[in-house]
Amino acid sequence: MKKNLSRIVLLILILGFSVSTVFAQEPAPANDPANPEPKTSLASVDVDVVFVTDYVFRGVSLHDNYFVQEGKSYEGYKFAPAFQPSVTVSSPVDGLSFNLWGSFAMTHRDDMDSDKRFQFGPGDIDLLTTPNPLGLTDPATGNPLAVPAIVSTSGLDPNAFALFNSILQHAPQQILANGIAAWYGGYNYQGGTPGLYNEANGLSRVDELDFTLDYSTETKIGNFSFGIVNYALVNQKSMGGSSFYHEVYFAYALPFFSDLSVKVFSDVQTNNLYSNLSYGSSFEFTEDLSLDYAAGVGYGVRNRLQGIQDVTGSLGFTFKGFSISGNVSHRPNMAFIEASDPNTKMPLWLNGGSTAADGMVEDPSRVNGIMNSLINQAITNELTQGGANTLAYGEYQYIPRTKLPTNIYWISMGYSTSF
Repeated sequence: MKKNLSRIVLLILILGFSVSTVFAQEPAPANDPANPEPKTSLASVDVDVVFVTDYVFRGVSLHDNYFVQEGKSYEGYKFAPAFQPSVTVSSPVDGLSFNLWGSFAMTHRDDMDSDKRFQFGPGDIDLLTTPNPLGLTDPATGNPLAVPAIVSTSGLDPNAFALFNSILQHAPQQILANGIAAWYGGYNYQGGTPGLYNEANGLSRVDELDFTLDYSTETKIGNFSFGIVNYALVNQKSMGGSSFYHEVYFAYALPFFSDLSVKVFSDVQTNNLYSNLSYGSSFEFTEDLSLDYAAGVGYGVRNRLQGIQDVTGSLGFTFKGFSISGNVSHRPNMAFIEASDPNTKMPLWLNGGSTAADGMVEDPSRVNGIMNSLINQAITNELTQGGANTLAYGEYQYIPRTKLPTNIYWISMGYSTSF
């Protein structure tokens, strides 16, 4: 990977230099007093300090776990602020710059027990409200035993509790359940201790530090930019997957209308593409005060999925380096937003699953806590009466779902200066 990145960086620099050389203006004659030789550029530093009420990236809110921690349904606006500083260093080489950008959650940083379930580990089933939570089976037939839940809408079942306690003391071994010889196969139990566990939902898990190497040049046929971005999740803990992502990009703007530009990003590992056509400008009221506005359309291309990913706009003011803006992002295709299988549109919701592009996800306000668990388990029991508890895709479990908002909003405030 390091060799590949080195080659990519070298290619960007060579390509940028070639474009600027081929399409640059004709050089002025030597010693021409009307066209003195340009002075060598000195390095400069631009610093931005920004606070946002939500971290939104290409139409995706990375702070949506705010709703999970708060036990609320998803809404278009939330106050889950992030601190997003940026430092850009322009090198003495004309057009070459380096940028370091970060995003750090300011609230809801730590993991917390959001589901309030008595379980063997984070994300496991509720051991109190689930019938036969340990997966006991009849050794003669292999069928699950009809063991009632420890806690139901009828209250506490002392026999079920005694059985559960006995299994924890002697498992895994053959036991006697209601006069039936049964074997506990450890389907759910994996050596954990029953208790309350924190889920992986802290917003610090998406703290980010990005490094960008950029080369930009202006030519007779337009303005070009080439670069590479390294995204690093600096506090990912044990979420799994890679903590580093790399993209290369290319940008172009017409020479006579540079406010309109197109930028294409390509993921080095997956070859996913994201293209953005954007327009941004400002209207100056005075030397110190301006009205700033911008809009962009993002188009995503992934494995078996492509289309408009987001339409994002902003409107704000800048006064002596201080800025404030309101932002909105419209997400027309929920397949880009949901954390579900993008390759199927099967009605998996019938069996408690998630269907891509329907915009429906588990509702945090109706799944957390023992009361919600009791209600959802009672609905499951009602829908599966008569032992018909197995559908085409596995065992059915009722999961309340809610629709993700099509539009999300956030506010950004900041200060910019240069050295």
